Amino acid sequence: MIEVLVALLVLSLGLLGLAGLQTFSLRFNHQSYERTQATLLIDTMIDRMRANPTGVANGTYDLALTGSAPGYSGSCPGACTDYDDLALYDINQWLTVITAPGMLSNGQARITTDGTRHTFTITWWENDLQMSQVMTVQLFPG
Repeated sequence: MIEVLVALLVLSLGLLGLAGLQTFSLRFNHQSYERTQATLLIDTMIDRMRANPTGVANGTYDLALTGSAPGYSGSCPGACTDYDDLALYDINQWLTVITAPGMLSNGQARITTDGTRHTFTITWWENDLQMSQVMTVQLFPG
């Protein structure tokens, strides 16, 4: 009888350990998902900037750390003819996705420029910790 109780105790401890591993696995999987989303969002903005080198040269893509998309009332994407207007449209669309519910919790973004180097920072909150993804790229004019 004692052997059965000991075997049951060992089995229950093993199952509790397995449940703990499953919990950590789900948490790390979600962190990986959010980090991947941040990387893809930065890559999207890099592609938008490569498509608008004049807007980049004008410094229109510089963005202070913000967690809300600025209002946009321009003519893009349909009849967009101004490069700065296109840059503002790109920033508005990018921040709208970053701050969308279910994307990144309290997502914020920043773009800083130093010559031809552009540093992209996306921050978000997960499990009461601020997470961030930073990428620096060098974009050459035209």
